[in-house]
Amino acid sequence: MKKVILLIAVLPLIFAGVCQAWQQRVAYNIEARLDTLEHKIYATQHLRYFNNSPDTLSSVWFHLYPNAYRDNSSFFAREAEQQQDYRFRHSGPEDKGWIEINSLLVSGNPAELKYGTEYDPPRLPRFGRFSEMTIFGGPNPDDIDIAKRDSFMVYRKSKQPKHVLDSTSASLDLPILVAPGDSIDFYFDFTVKVPKFFSRMGHNGNHYEISQWYPKIAVYDAKGWHADGYHYIGEFYGDYGSFQVGLTVPKDFKIGSTGEEIIDLGDTVSQGNDPTWYYLFAADNVHDFAWCANPEYSEISELHGDIAIKILYRPGQKERWKNVMQYAKDALDYYGKWYGQYPYSTLTVCDGDMAAGGGMEYPNMVIVSTGEDKYTRTLEMVVMHEIGHQWFYGILGNNEMDEAWLDEGINSFSEQRYFEEKYGPDGNYLAKESLRKLLPEASNRNVGRYINYLYAANRMEKHVLTRACAYDETGQYAASVYMKPAARMWWLKDYLGDSDFDRVMQGYCRDNRFKHVTTATFLDAVNNYADKNITRLKFLNGAAGGGYEVASVQNWKGNKDEYSIKLARSGYRYADSGIEVAPVLFEAKDSSGKEYKIFWSGAAKDTTIVLQTQGKLVSANIDPDNNLLETNRWNNCWPRRYRVTLGPRLPSFESYNMFWLPVPWYDNVNGFRLGAMLHGAYLADGDPMVGRHQWTFSPFYGFRSRELSFSFDYQTPVDLRSGASWVERYMFRRLPRAYLTAGSAFGINYAGVGLKRTWGPRLMLDPTESFDLKLDYTRYKDYRFWDPRDVDTAAVVSLIAQRGYGLTRHWGRSSFLSRITVGYIQRPESDINNYLKFELEEKLNVRINKHINPRFRLAAGYIQGPAPAQEQFFLAGSFKTTGLDNMLASGKDWFSTQEHYHVDGGANLPGYYGTHIRGKNLWAVNMTLPIMKSPASFFAGAGQIANDWLEFTAGSIRADAGLSLALGPIRLMFPLWINQPEPGKKQFDWRWTIGFGGSGMSIKF
Repeated sequence: MKKVILLIAVLPLIFAGVCQAWQQRVAYNIEARLDTLEHKIYATQHLRYFNNSPDTLSSVWFHLYPNAYRDNSSFFAREAEQQQDYRFRHSGPEDKGWIEINSLLVSGNPAELKYGTEYDPPRLPRFGRFSEMTIFGGPNPDDIDIAKRDSFMVYRKSKQPKHVLDSTSASLDLPILVAPGDSIDFYFDFTVKVPKFFSRMGHNGNHYEISQWYPKIAVYDAKGWHADGYHYIGEFYGDYGSFQVGLTVPKDFKIGSTGEEIIDLGDTVSQGNDPTWYYLFAADNVHDFAWCANPEYSEISELHGDIAIKILYRPGQKERWKNVMQYAKDALDYYGKWYGQYPYSTLTVCDGDMAAGGGMEYPNMVIVSTGEDKYTRTLEMVVMHEIGHQWFYGILGNNEMDEAWLDEGINSFSEQRYFEEKYGPDGNYLAKESLRKLLPEASNRNVGRYINYLYAANRMEKHVLTRACAYDETGQYAASVYMKPAARMWWLKDYLGDSDFDRVMQGYCRDNRFKHVTTATFLDAVNNYADKNITRLKFLNGAAGGGYEVASVQNWKGNKDEYSIKLARSGYRYADSGIEVAPVLFEAKDSSGKEYKIFWSGAAKDTTIVLQTQGKLVSANIDPDNNLLETNRWNNCWPRRYRVTLGPRLPSFESYNMFWLPVPWYDNVNGFRLGAMLHGAYLADGDPMVGRHQWTFSPFYGFRSRELSFSFDYQTPVDLRSGASWVERYMFRRLPRAYLTAGSAFGINYAGVGLKRTWGPRLMLDPTESFDLKLDYTRYKDYRFWDPRDVDTAAVVSLIAQRGYGLTRHWGRSSFLSRITVGYIQRPESDINNYLKFELEEKLNVRINKHINPRFRLAAGYIQGPAPAQEQFFLAGSFKTTGLDNMLASGKDWFSTQEHYHVDGGANLPGYYGTHIRGKNLWAVNMTLPIMKSPASFFAGAGQIANDWLEFTAGSIRADAGLSLALGPIRLMFPLWINQPEPGKKQFDWRWTIGFGGSGMSIKF
């Protein structure tokens, strides 16, 4: 065996900038052996730590990240459950991982780590005085006005005990003091158990992705020690230095890693009867070291200039990865042009299984967990995005826990810029030219805007300087850290102009190579290299929670081609707080084609611009590129924009969209029906998406019945707290919807008006609560369209109140719904016209193990008074239809909701279709058991329907069982057994019903 010991030449860099921009430096020398039988790494590590700070150090902190996978008490494990990711919770001991320090020497003296940091959760106290924040390097006191709200709310919502133990960080009292300019040596003997994939580090059989795996010294800077543990959301912060890493792996394993491989190590070493291979890698000016290993990797290598690019892909991926080399070269070229040439000699792209997203970046290496598809540029996006992190994360090393926008936000902007410069601004996320023409809105930048809009419109966005681990969910993190800062970078590019912007970015990257950077560092570069001064508040606040509007356009004093244009802003959360507002671009065009552009400061709430044009004014627009990410942009344009299309399109932020569709159909009563659906909305409204003034009008004509029918629906959010403080707005974040519905179809006249709301602490995750209050009028005119066993011809006025809850835990999901209906029947021949209806429904999705996941439904109902037949409970399933079911189901004959068409509800026993059994009292238990991971399921149920509770006896219980098959949105059900067949029918028989899986969709016909 031959090993080359490299001399680490770091002394010239030790004392760089001690008095001013100092930062510590490290030198790691690691020898590791991978045991693929036990999935363990046995390693030794020599670390030399250089104290370039002005402080004498008596203790240090280390990251022991693999302990995130040790048990359910770690930050990662608990936060995974909070994010409703239960893979780790449900894993066995053999799937978990850890790091054990077998021995530790400090300058030759035995030492012992104090496992488990003990501290309060990161927070800001109520009155803004910092406490116990130094080990986090907490927010700069200057940033308190920005971070206070979000951090305070995270603290108030925290259910954790006052002190929290987590073994992914550990402290060490030094046996000797380390003075400024001195260094100290640490020697570790340690073992790592590699877990299955739960996050970034793991293995799947003989495929290994090894990251955050060695004892890594925490960063010490002017704010103190940054000893953050491993969190579910948030990445890392490390000191720059040099790495020399020797890896011993089983023979035939191919490795991709940080650094450059030492080529002349061709010897094998003996490991029992199996030979092993030894690799040695070296890297300088990096702040981490990661590697991948797999015996089945295939390799493509190419020299791109001075950079050796290596692509490692697994069996079966050759075709899907054939373009990755070109994507890598293009990423290096674009980023090199914009931000300076890639400074390292190697770059590796590894095909991976990482479970923390589509890709992950490490110095000189990226892992990509996806492949090419025929329709989108997803693979190219992931590859170039992760390679882009070689600049923003690698060359410029920010604290990704405290200021993640500096890498994720700037890199997301660069990703969008890459797609627009390479493929144009329209439809550049789509791979096929035909799709790009059909869906020009499907651009990389526009997709990002939708993510941010979801959270902004629901008042759930957070400030970009919120600590990563304090975000409530990953989507919120993506909106605030990726998409919002990306838009601010586009704003900055417009505001500075292209040449100044490029000069700023090149200067920022050149001046801070291999340094830690902060928001202040970035803004200093803007102000040093551009002629315009940008403050932190002006840059980060953007629209400051408000909106802009072209309020009016008029001829100026009757003069031709001279216009008075009033610009206004409104709804500012910080209107009286003194927080600066970013200037906004105003653009106008006239009939001669001339464009007029100015930046409006927005300092006043309204400003009038007098514009002399060379022709008739054609358009006026505030923030034409949507760089301020307002939640209402329709009023930014003059004239207001409308778009009418055949068939739906992606929502537009700038126009009110309308589409129409011809809808032919057939039923037994109407015969052939010809109709259309007309739909309009600003964006689209359907929780969690927030649109405005959404309506659907659907006229139909039945050629056999000669009936003209229609339905109309309208809903829009209503802001009941528009003038509230941020505290009140925090408590009333998600907006309620006012809605109305009306129509005349199938012999029914109906109308209703209501108010509904869904809310919860997070947008996309439980727990959730819902409320719906509706006043409804329905009149069944005759029996032409309905089976007389199912309806009474009557007019009913009802007030319906519905309350729902949803909760997800490691054992499954529970949803509870209660509904109360107070009804009045217009029957002059009856003395009692009122009825009261109660309904309760509980649904439980239970996880027993990864193969057995039954779903249960418990239902009960009670009606007091003479409710009409259509309002009673039905045995086979729901009688009422909503959404697409209104069009698909007939009201009578063989394809009605009590025959072969099934809609969930009532006792939900589809085996009893055709019986038309209904009543005023209900109880039912239903179960569905998916068969492994197939589309088939076993179902069974039992229940009773009666007009009096006294009729509920053991002998009257009805039950059914059978198989169901899900084919996309269609659900086929085969109730093969029932316990009480009607006379002349069998218990075991061939029966079938069909249902539409989207029952209840808010599209009506």
